[in-house]
Amino acid sequence: MAATQTIFPTNTINGNYISRVKQLASDSQVPWPETYSPSTNTIAIVKVTFRDIETISTLSALRSVGQRDNQKTDKVIVIQNITSDWIETIGTKYSLDPAFFVEHARNPSAAEHWTTQWEHVFSDEKTVQPQPREWYCLNGTYTCHELKALTETRHQRPMFFPRVRTYRQAKYHDNLGFQGKDAVQVRTRLSYVRADAHTYIILIDDILHNGDPEAQLGALSRTTLRMPYANNRGGGIVVPSLYSQSDFSLLTSFVSFLEHGWHLEVLFGLTQALPIQPFLYLLVNSLWQTNLSFVDRKLKEVSFTEIRSPDDQTAQKLHDLRESIANIRTRVSETQLHMSSSLDAYYDTFGKIKNRHYKTYQSPSDNFREILESADKLDRFLMETFQLLMSTLSVRDSQISIRQSRRGMLLTVLAFIYVPLSFITGIFGMNVKEINGSPLSIWVCFVALGVVIAVTALGYMLYRYLYRQGMIRRRETWERKVMMPVSGREKRPAV
Repeated sequence: MAATQTIFPTNTINGNYISRVKQLASDSQVPWPETYSPSTNTIAIVKVTFRDIETISTLSALRSVGQRDNQKTDKVIVIQNITSDWIETIGTKYSLDPAFFVEHARNPSAAEHWTTQWEHVFSDEKTVQPQPREWYCLNGTYTCHELKALTETRHQRPMFFPRVRTYRQAKYHDNLGFQGKDAVQVRTRLSYVRADAHTYIILIDDILHNGDPEAQLGALSRTTLRMPYANNRGGGIVVPSLYSQSDFSLLTSFVSFLEHGWHLEVLFGLTQALPIQPFLYLLVNSLWQTNLSFVDRKLKEVSFTEIRSPDDQTAQKLHDLRESIANIRTRVSETQLHMSSSLDAYYDTFGKIKNRHYKTYQSPSDNFREILESADKLDRFLMETFQLLMSTLSVRDSQISIRQSRRGMLLTVLAFIYVPLSFITGIFGMNVKEINGSPLSIWVCFVALGVVIAVTALGYMLYRYLYRQGMIRRRETWERKVMMPVSGREKRPAV
């Protein structure tokens, strides 16, 4: 592979490069798509040192990458769902090895996907420091849970390189207790190449298409991506989704990854492409740190702002944040536990990292340890926020009770004014001889009042009598239950 910075001309592609790629694919027995919609679903992001990330979706924009920058400026190009015309353009521009694209197009079998990688990982410690290479093609598996009515055609994505899909109905248990019955697993490829001394090209698949009917049901939020390049047989390295996104988008994850400028210094720290494990652990470490920062920001919004006037959703938000913190602690602990022991020493070979002048240049294990410590602090802060929420709700309830008491006092004051008036109105409204010449005497009212008082008193005394009799019967029943028989003696209460 030649390290060239030649800008590809804007005239029509002659197809010579893609012909070589197709011929190699045919010789390697790798199926190559014959028909496709050119560049319909292809999108790319470009990160250039000291510049914001740029999104491109046309070949003309791809050809112009690097024209505005110095030839020694580092840049990373991430292409999602690459097609033949993009391969022709990028391959010709950087004189890439056609085998790179052929391997990216390959669909490994299940045995090749996992078993071969386990042999590669467990064979020796050279997986961290292999022979220098210019490009790597990595295997991965997406698992989407709780998808309903799964069919082959319904979930077929418009990808240039179709990937193997497996549909199953089996319970899935993770260490957080989640269970799901329906799931679809999609194998994917993540490939990257050191195109020249100052350029990385990363190829990813558009596995999770937002046009899915299940996307609105929250299915994509339960998606996981595992890369079989760790020292465990439980699924390899977990590449997390971003908590700030409603679905899993590896392209968005790379946008977050490349927003940290020091990552480019690590990527370009060697003359060749960064090996698999250092590359993946650098990516995963960055994503978990981003998720932790997101949870920290959301928790402080609730704790410092929303909790002043909590509503019905405040407690729900805190429970969601608690679940997120638990997921971070579980996944990061798993990743740290199965990380290769030689990975930390590998970073000492980097000239810029060897002296460890900056915190960002710590080894992945140190960064994971700091993430776990920060997650523990966030968990304690979350518990304090829960207590503060309960105190705030108690104070609010007390204030509501005080306001209700004040309203009751106002009603008492009004009754103090209007009850005598009602009494006087009632008296002068009676039809008696002393007031309006009625044939009835006023003494009839007093006699009726006495009868009502007598009946009410008798009813109350009867109620009290029946209540006391019921209490006596219940007490006798309880005493009989607690009495214990003693041999040769009368029954006595048990001690």
